[in-house]
Amino acid sequence: RASRRCDAYGRPLTFRISPLSGPVLSRHLDSEGWSSFDESLVMRLPLADARLDTAMDQIPLKDISRFIGASLKVSGSDVSLRPGLSEIIGAIQPEAGLFALEDGN
Repeated sequence: RASRRCDAYGRPLTFRISPLSGPVLSRHLDSEGWSSFDESLVMRLPLADARLDTAMDQIPLKDISRFIGASLKVSGSDVSLRPGLSEIIGAIQPEAGLFALEDGN
């Protein structure tokens, strides 16, 4: 199903693999002939050490359109990616929402 969606928007099917994905999935994709072209960065912090008193909600989890717009602007990507990204991201059902704090902003 994901392959058909990507084809419909003229985009290659792509998986984002992080250290959280585990080695079994990476080995499977390797055995199927998939190639890697970049790496994901995963950051962590013990929650007990986190200073969250100044945190505020920047982009609501349900505001996919605003998130896509910000993502395209920050990455300098072409706006033609919007429909495909909206469909794929809209299909994601996250277990949790995470956020980032920006110093001085």
